[in-house]
Amino acid sequence: MRRGVSHVPWSPCRGAEQPRGLVDICHDFAEVAPRGGSGALRRGTRSNSVEYASGAICGRPAMTYTAQDSGWLLGGRSEFRAFGPIEWQEINTSYRAYLRASARGFKEEEVRVCYNIPLKRASEPSLTVHLRGICAYRLDVNGDHRDGAKFYRGVTHIQRLAKSDQGKPSFEPNPTGVPAIVRHKRVSPSEYRAVLGAFAAPIGLDILDVVWTDPPERRHP
Repeated sequence: MRRGVSHVPWSPCRGAEQPRGLVDICHDFAEVAPRGGSGALRRGTRSNSVEYASGAICGRPAMTYTAQDSGWLLGGRSEFRAFGPIEWQEINTSYRAYLRASARGFKEEEVRVCYNIPLKRASEPSLTVHLRGICAYRLDVNGDHRDGAKFYRGVTHIQRLAKSDQGKPSFEPNPTGVPAIVRHKRVSPSEYRAVLGAFAAPIGLDILDVVWTDPPERRHP
C-alpha cells in the first residue's frame, strides 16, 4: 500500500461547533465539495424536516429521491463505490474530505461521500452519503442526538432518510461493527480508517479504490 500526501488549505475557525442534527451538518458538508460491498483499502498519498424535503442546500435547486432510489443505492446491488485520494480540507471548524463516488443508475454528481472530523472533537467523526444533494445516510461516532423526548449523549449511531420527503430520519443507536473510539482521547489514523470501513460495509460501498491519507495532526480530542 502506498502512502499519499494531502495538502490542507488553511481557513479560520469560527468557534466551537454545537451538537446539531443531521440536516445542519449535511448543510455544512455541501459547502465546497468537488464533484466527482466494502473492500481492502489502499494506503496512499436537530433535524429540520422542511430543509430535508426541499433539498435546497446552499442554494442548490430542490431535488428529491424515492425510497426505491435510496434502497437501490444503499442495498448492495448498485455497484456503489468510492474512489480516488482522500484530500483533507480545513473547513469551518473541521477537517473534511469529499470522496468521489459512483453507482449504477445514478449520475456521478448525484452521489457523494463525505468524511468529517471536528478539530476540537476529533473523537467524534462523522461520515455521510449524499443523494442528489440530500443526506440519505449518516454514521456519527460518539455523537449527541435527540430522538423525540430522549437525548443520547456520546452515542455512536446511524441516521437514514429512506426518501427525501420522509421528514424525520430513522435513528439506530450503537450499530454493530463500528470500532469503539474512546471519547475525548486521541484517535489514531488507523482507527479513522477502520471507521470508514465500518461505514462502508453495511451499505455495500466498495472502498477498494480509495487512496487513504492520514488526517492532519492539528486536531484535538
